[in-house]
Amino acid sequence: NAYLLGYRISDRGDPEAIATVMNFYDGYISKLCLRKLYDEHGNVCMVVDADLKNRVQTAFLDMILNFEIQ
Repeated sequence: NAYLLGYRISDRGDPEAIATVMNFYDGYISKLCLRKLYDEHGNVCMVVDADLKNRVQTAFLDMILNFEIQ
């Protein structure tokens, strides 16, 4: 069993603990996935790239589930 942010993540994965860890990092992941978009007047808008965020969350979840302490 591994502990991440004080939450026990068992071999099969505790859904509640995983959701808590994912929610903890959600803002940080969103910040990493910001992209510049330009409107019709040339103004810059920063938006979260949903596809990139989904890929980052999937990779993070994979790392959580495959994490081993040696």
